Amino acid sequence: MDSGHPPTFGIYIALVWKFFGKTLAASHFAMLPFLIGIIYYLNQLGKYFFENTLFVFAFVLLNIFDPCLVGHAALVSPDILLVLFFLMSCFGILENKKIPLAIGAIGLCIISTRGMMTVAALFVFDFINYFWIEKNKFVFQKTFLKILPYVLGGLLGLSFLIGHYLYTGWIGYHEASPWAPSFDKMDTKGIIKNIFILGWRLVDFGRIFLWLILFFISYKIFRKNISLDKKSWQLIVLFVILILFLTPPMIVHDMLLGSRYLFPILLVINFIGHYFIFKYLEKSQLKKFFFLFAFIGLTTGNFWVYPKKIAQNWETTLAVQPYFKLRKKMLQFIDSTKIPVEEIGSTFPNVQSFKFTDLVDDERKFAEKDFQQNNYIFYSNVFNDFTDEEIDDLEMNWTVVKEFKKMNVCVILYKKK
Repeated sequence: MDSGHPPTFGIYIALVWKFFGKTLAASHFAMLPFLIGIIYYLNQLGKYFFENTLFVFAFVLLNIFDPCLVGHAALVSPDILLVLFFLMSCFGILENKKIPLAIGAIGLCIISTRGMMTVAALFVFDFINYFWIEKNKFVFQKTFLKILPYVLGGLLGLSFLIGHYLYTGWIGYHEASPWAPSFDKMDTKGIIKNIFILGWRLVDFGRIFLWLILFFISYKIFRKNISLDKKSWQLIVLFVILILFLTPPMIVHDMLLGSRYLFPILLVINFIGHYFIFKYLEKSQLKKFFFLFAFIGLTTGNFWVYPKKIAQNWETTLAVQPYFKLRKKMLQFIDSTKIPVEEIGSTFPNVQSFKFTDLVDDERKFAEKDFQQNNYIFYSNVFNDFTDEEIDDLEMNWTVVKEFKKMNVCVILYKKK
C-alpha cells in the first residue's frame, strides 16, 4: 500500500526479514542500531549543552524515559529513525559538523514527508543561528558551504515527490486513500479546536511538569532581568521554527495531531527544560530537585490513561504494552470457543489479516465493525475509532462474552443480545 511516504523503512524491514526471517524478534533487533544511535547523539548534544558530566547523563536519562520516545522504542516504527536523524542533524548544526548534518538531512528526506518538512525547518534554523545568534558576517564562500550538507538530501526528497506525482498523480494522499479523512480541511471552528488539541499534545503524558518548571524559571529570569545566553536562544529559536514549519498542516486538517508527528518539537521542549534547570538555577540542590521533578513527571506519563470516550495517543506511551498480550489471550479464547472470526467486527488496527498483524500463516481477519451486521464485536479501549454512541450501545445493548484486563487496558468480546 502506497502511504505517500518514501518506502525506505519498509524496504529496510523487508531486507531484515529476508536475511533473518519474518519474525517479531528480527523486526525489533532491526531497530537496535537506531536506538543506540539516539542514545549516542543525545550524549553528544548533552556534551554541547552541559559542562557537567552528571548533567550530561541526566539529560540523556530524561530524554530516553520520555513516554513518547520510550513508547515508540518498544515498537517497530519509522519515527525512531526520524528521531535519530533529527538529533544527528541538530548536532551537526550546533557543532558545525558537516558530515553528521548531511547524513541526518539525507535520512530525514528518505524516511517520510514529515522528515522533509523537518529538514526545511532545520535549514532555516541553521542560517538564523549562523547569522543572527552566532553573529557571523556574510561571506559568499562560507554561506555556500553551509548549503552543501542539505543538497543531496533535498534532491532525494524532491526527486521522490516529483517521481511519485508523475507516476501516481498525487502527493501526500488521494481521495481513495484509507487516510484521506485525516486530510479533511477544517473550518474556523475546527482550526480553533485543533489549536487547543495541539496545546494538549504539548503538555500530555507528563510534559506538563516540564512546562511548570519552565514557567517558574522564566518568571525568575524576567524578575531578575537576566539575559539569555547563546544556547538558550538556539533552543528557543529552534522550537519556534519547528512549530511554524510542522504544526500548520496539523491544525488545518482533521486528524493529524498525533503526538508522534510532534517528535522534534517534544524533544526540544525537553532540551529547553533541562538546559534552563542547569543554567538559571544557582543552587545545586535546587537543580537536582527540579530535574527529579521533571524526570518523575515525564515517567508518570507512561501511566496516563484517559476514560474510554477520550481518544489517546496509545502508540506514544508504554501504557499500550499490556494490549498485545491481552489481544493474544482473546484470540486464543475465540479459537477455543470456535467463534467464526468473520462474524466478529473490530476496527483499526485490528482489522488486517493475521498474516500481517501477527506474522503468521493465517489469512483470517476480523470484519470492519458494523453494529447491524456483526454478531460479535472485538473492543479495546486502545481503539480510538469507536464513537461515544457506539461505546454506549455496546454497554447497554450487547452482552460481554469475555473480558481481559491488565493495568488500565482492556479487551472485550461483545455479543449482540
